[in-house]
Amino acid sequence: MIDILFPKICLLCDNSLEKTIICRSCSEAFSFIDNARVCDVCGVPYSSLSEQKLHLCGNCISNTESLLKVRSVLLYKDKLRDLLHYFKYSSKMYIADFLSDLVIDRFPSDLSGFDIIVPVPLHIRRLQERGYNQTVLIGKVLAGNLGVRLDLFSLKKVKYTKPQVDMSNFVARAKNVKNSFHVSNKKMFSGKTVLLLDDVYTSGSTIRECSKQLIEAGAKYVFALTIARAV
Repeated sequence: MIDILFPKICLLCDNSLEKTIICRSCSEAFSFIDNARVCDVCGVPYSSLSEQKLHLCGNCISNTESLLKVRSVLLYKDKLRDLLHYFKYSSKMYIADFLSDLVIDRFPSDLSGFDIIVPVPLHIRRLQERGYNQTVLIGKVLAGNLGVRLDLFSLKKVKYTKPQVDMSNFVARAKNVKNSFHVSNKKMFSGKTVLLLDDVYTSGSTIRECSKQLIEAGAKYVFALTIARAV
């Protein structure tokens, strides 16, 4: 049983290991985001100190009324991209514990005071195809660690859409997910600050569409946290 839960070789290479799933060499290849050097709103990492002094990126300067703050833990590239692909498409659900530990250890300090955690839902057809929602697995561990309520049913994916990775640009991604989410229990979010959880932030279309529905349902504010952010 232990050999099943903890393979004797690294998931991402042929190195041997003990009591973990990723070897030190692969773990050291992960690129953590310094959330002290990101846009205050959308969380895009700054490439220079001069940008950091602005506090907001160019896009957010022109949209100062946003009720969405986004933070991510890691950059979506190299070894982490491979690991997340295993997690989502290879039924290796035990990876959730490893990723949850990373999120908890590097949880952004400016995300606090939220009342409820909501993982981005999958459409029922996608859930049946995959067998599980990888973001829910992370959400369960995170909610238990933080002592915050987890809601898995009030925000629903009501339209089956193509995978966002298949979309060629930001406009296509936004169109793909438009009106694809719905809040079935608005009382759950009335006056609440919500932490919206997803695995990867690419264009932000999914996060923004979910946030829109939560705000329209009465949420006071929405934070969004992802494991990774596309470079």
